[in-house]
Amino acid sequence: MKPTLYTYDEATAAIGEVKNHHEIWDGHLLMDPAAPRFGHQLVVGRLYRFLCEHVERHHLGVVALSPVDMVLTPKLSLQPDVAFLLSENLNRVDRKIKGPADWVAEVTYPEGRRRDAVKKLARYEAHGVREYWLIDVEAELVQVFGYPPDGSSYVLLGAYPADRIAESRVIAGFKLRVSDLFQQGGGFVH
Repeated sequence: MKPTLYTYDEATAAIGEVKNHHEIWDGHLLMDPAAPRFGHQLVVGRLYRFLCEHVERHHLGVVALSPVDMVLTPKLSLQPDVAFLLSENLNRVDRKIKGPADWVAEVTYPEGRRRDAVKKLARYEAHGVREYWLIDVEAELVQVFGYPPDGSSYVLLGAYPADRIAESRVIAGFKLRVSDLFQQGGGFVH
């Protein structure tokens, strides 16, 4: 039996609002059967909090927390864990993000590492997300990918272990001590 392929509009019309994580990859509707790990949500929440405080203090734009649809083509809709749009790009937002966010982050574990580090990275790069933070919970590592000033392909701009400070090139002045994402109340995030 041939699978049903959807555009974003067809999928939302067919299934309505869905609370669990779902994406459309080349027309294929993918839905996670369960909520993310507890540790994943802790790290996502901390990152969101730190980023919101900085963005709001400096009036830089808006931060969104998953689940939020980022529709890159009619048959490609992704849900980054955290997304940021500069003030001048807020026209891309209605009930979803239409086109690429300026900055996205994915929090990953071993079972999702290939999807986040290879497949999502390639799609974010191809569709113009200016900066991508890949946060590996097990390794306690933040990798920052983006376009160099003279290039049209992503490069690794920095790899930051827990004892370092990660810095964004897209979000003016945003720096984050990596250990702050992973340590709280004894450091439980795994």
